[in-house]
Amino acid sequence: MGIQGVLPFPRGSFLHDGVTGLINSSDVEGWIGQVIDHVADSVHKTGREVSLRIVKNDSGGDLTVARKGVYFSTDAGEWGSKIKGFCNADGQVGKPIDDAYTVGVTWPANAIGYLVEEGPCDALSDASALDTSGSSSSAVGSPIQWASGGTIANTVATTGDYVVGHMDETQAATNTAYRVIVQRGLANYW
Repeated sequence: MGIQGVLPFPRGSFLHDGVTGLINSSDVEGWIGQVIDHVADSVHKTGREVSLRIVKNDSGGDLTVARKGVYFSTDAGEWGSKIKGFCNADGQVGKPIDDAYTVGVTWPANAIGYLVEEGPCDALSDASALDTSGSSSSAVGSPIQWASGGTIANTVATTGDYVVGHMDETQAATNTAYRVIVQRGLANYW
């Protein structure tokens, strides 16, 4: 369980030296890796709540915000608190960037921002041909995983795969944002 409902900075914004001058303060550093629960879904207006994880962009450069998944640093003590970039391998463990951010804005290097830990979020379908044969992740309720490039994989997660969550809308096209329900924590498809 995380912190309850009060965001330390507004959704759709980042904290970094150029804005606050506080990024090196112990208060701000203490927020990194924290999960904020019971945040109203102001993006989709579903009546559901989302949980947001505060993370630092530790990729070594700016990231251009997209409806994609990012992966965590695996350095000691950094997992779940620092991101390294967009998921770059099929099935990689990661969470989506909060869709309160406008696509195309810059997430500055070393700035902190939000990922969706749990709840509704838009994520981009893969650019490869959509498989609607029943082995794809296109149907509502299908378990999903990340593809290379941080998009939703077009194949359904299978036993042992890391699952991001499940589809909340039917995928009908490639390279299109669809609502998914992100599940909390890490889970393997059983």
